[in-house]
Amino acid sequence: MSRRTRMAIGIALGGAALLALGVLFVRVGLERADQLSSVIGVFVGIVGFALAVYGVVGARNGSRPPAPIPAPSSPRREGVTNIVRGSAIGGNAVMAGAVGSELAGPGVPAGDESTSNTLEDSMVVGDLTQAREVSVPQTPRPSAHPHGEGPGAPPSATTR
Repeated sequence: MSRRTRMAIGIALGGAALLALGVLFVRVGLERADQLSSVIGVFVGIVGFALAVYGVVGARNGSRPPAPIPAPSSPRREGVTNIVRGSAIGGNAVMAGAVGSELAGPGVPAGDESTSNTLEDSMVVGDLTQAREVSVPQTPRPSAHPHGEGPGAPPSATTR
């Protein structure tokens, strides 16, 4: 039996049960219907709580940790394919073959790999960068001596 068929049967049974309850409540009167609906509500709440606990326990027992992602041996020599499908990214996104402060290593010519960046049925709220290589400039580290004084510090621009 297909999933759609089971869903249709479930909807039909649920609708029939609601219709039967409506007819029952009309026949017994308002006061008695109020009492019956309170009792039915308690049992529906208990069943719903039990199903929620079952779902949480089943999700914990059935979940597996994500498989480790192997580190690429050399991303510069292999092609890179980035695909994002059916996603909403609430910030900036970078899709690139290589991202770093020192992209070109010794003996590896730039552009020797192919890079494919694809964004399908998705939305990016911030900036989207799609590139083969993204170079991040290194920021200078703050000096322990605020004005460059100290051993080994280069002379300031005002002294000769």
